[in-house]
Amino acid sequence: RYTFSIRSGTESGVSGLLAFNGAQTNATRIALATTTALTGIQFIETSDGPAANIHFANRDMDGPQTAGSASSYFHYSYTGADSLQSYSARSFVYLDNNEFAVENLAPTVGSQGYETLLHEIGHALGLKHPFDGPITLPASHDNTDYTLMSYTHNSSASYSTFRPYDIAALNWLYGGDGLDGALGIGPGTLGRY
Repeated sequence: RYTFSIRSGTESGVSGLLAFNGAQTNATRIALATTTALTGIQFIETSDGPAANIHFANRDMDGPQTAGSASSYFHYSYTGADSLQSYSARSFVYLDNNEFAVENLAPTVGSQGYETLLHEIGHALGLKHPFDGPITLPASHDNTDYTLMSYTHNSSASYSTFRPYDIAALNWLYGGDGLDGALGIGPGTLGRY
């Protein structure tokens, strides 16, 4: 479930939230429909903030170079057979409405604001930056031609879909048949996340 509600279920300690406008909600619905086609995850919109797993809102981000951010909290447990027993997630996707207001308040498909939205949805689904952590991409592949999770752009064009490495990672995680599917990472017939 996902929500645009900022009345309840918001992230603890975060203030100054403003609701997405019509252009942003429409762009988010399009981005999530595209993500459903890749992952099989069924995204259901709700106005009940506490029931949502992904929350979308605007806020003035810290730092003049931050166009968006995503905070995610995951909890899962396994059975003795190393199969997923329970899984819950809460992610908070924010778009900057100050320095990046022009791009983010009108994120039409193919715009920089839409690419930022896809980048943050990628984080909400478990993708990381290609330069973070012990496993990284070579510098020649750390760009948006390969992954929207990169900060490096080789061209002035913005992308309107996840890039090849994003698609490969989402397929590896979710297998194309969603959170309760038989595919994705894990042994046997049960997916593990």
